[in-house]
Amino acid sequence: VFFFNDTATTEIYTLSLHDALPILGNERISNEIIKHHPENFRVRRLEKKISIKNLMEDSKTARKLKNDKYSQYRFSKMLESSKEILILYNDTVAHIIIEEPITIVKITSKEYTKTQRILFDNLWKVAKK
Repeated sequence: VFFFNDTATTEIYTLSLHDALPILGNERISNEIIKHHPENFRVRRLEKKISIKNLMEDSKTARKLKNDKYSQYRFSKMLESSKEILILYNDTVAHIIIEEPITIVKITSKEYTKTQRILFDNLWKVAKK
């Protein structure tokens, strides 16, 4: 979602969040396949004071990212081969499938988002800092 200049990006940037924005994905594959430069998103996100909880693979690429006032990172070996990014916001779940062709699936459903949040929170609890 945050890789493209689209409606979902605008929705994320205009959020008034009380909790951190949950993001799950593979930083190394994102960099390799879509040539994504996370620093662009990070700078814009910090300007808007949007917090994230980012759960990613345990790789050298991902470990370069450091916690700060608005960014929490945790790592899991379970995500090492994942080619999906998951972003939860409001009552929406955005799935980005990182393979050709890149596919974005946006699901707006309070119940679905609630379930995905439970799954994210459980993975977050067991992930490495």
